[in-house]
Amino acid sequence: MTKKKTNAHKTHQAHKTHRVSEKKGEHVSDKVSTVPIMENVALIAIVFLVVGLIVGALISYGAFTMNGPESIEQGIKVAASAAEIDALKLKVEDYVNTNMLPAEVNFAVTDVNEGDNGIFELGYTITQEGEVVEQGVIYSTENKIILGAVVDLEEDLTVPEPTDGEFSKQEVSQAELYIWGYCPAGASTLDTYAEAAAYLKDVADVKVVLFHDGHGAFETQQNKIQAAIQQLEPEKYWDYARDFYEDVYPVCSVEGTVECDLEESTKLMEKVGIDADAVMALVESDGDALFATDRAKATALGISSSPSLVVNGVSFGSSFDRTAEGIKTLICNGFLEAPEICQDVLSNAQTAATGSC
Repeated sequence: MTKKKTNAHKTHQAHKTHRVSEKKGEHVSDKVSTVPIMENVALIAIVFLVVGLIVGALISYGAFTMNGPESIEQGIKVAASAAEIDALKLKVEDYVNTNMLPAEVNFAVTDVNEGDNGIFELGYTITQEGEVVEQGVIYSTENKIILGAVVDLEEDLTVPEPTDGEFSKQEVSQAELYIWGYCPAGASTLDTYAEAAAYLKDVADVKVVLFHDGHGAFETQQNKIQAAIQQLEPEKYWDYARDFYEDVYPVCSVEGTVECDLEESTKLMEKVGIDADAVMALVESDGDALFATDRAKATALGISSSPSLVVNGVSFGSSFDRTAEGIKTLICNGFLEAPEICQDVLSNAQTAATGSC
């Protein structure tokens, strides 16, 4: 999973505390065995505990303040009892094994630690044929598992039909990158995707969909800003997207405020020749609708992971070559007849951050 950093991203060395591979906000489980979970790679997309859609970072950013199994007695919070914790453990195990994993794979909760706001940290293992193939941590309240979205333990989960990664070719290839604005892996993939998209924008239909705001209000704002730029200045958007990871992300991912996001985004818009006032006016008037549209698109495709790549309506999830050349190749494979420009070779530099949110 470890990727080689490019020189262009050395500025992010100071922000290692926010990288995807950190234990506190870990998005990808550590593998402890080489036993494959499924032979059919497409089905791995269903096992989204395994591929890293668990968003522990939501906890550290205070994205959820839901009532858990704490009780209140005379204004004093009382920790969950051992019986309540055992019941939660069994409830989560039953739900995950029933709704999220194929029969030959087993999910087990190994440890439960009660945190703040009624949120529990659950250590888990996933086994196949008696061997542990994944282990990690997820978060839960009494009735909800916290993933890229909140999953209600009282409701059955409808999982989209898996695909084999193949898609119908079209006269004009269509590609969409699904990310959260400040997801480390998503923001770094936006950098390479923008290189490929800017190169192919005259022959392909390329877009970015910013569908979730698990890091808070500053991420909500950034999602709306990028949606507004794509609507007002689609040509110049790719200049903004290519520089976002260098100019805005390293500062505001650490500061985590809407003020920082607005200031740094405005600087970048002015740098690449985008009318920042017009963009922010659209964010103010239509930002909620733009964001809601992107969220709905992700929901319709069953996308929770950032980054996820969709070509001609088929999602590759987070399992795709994230280099500019790799992304260009996938988009070019979507043409009925690939244009000559597809023969050119783009950068093979890996993204600075790996994994997913």
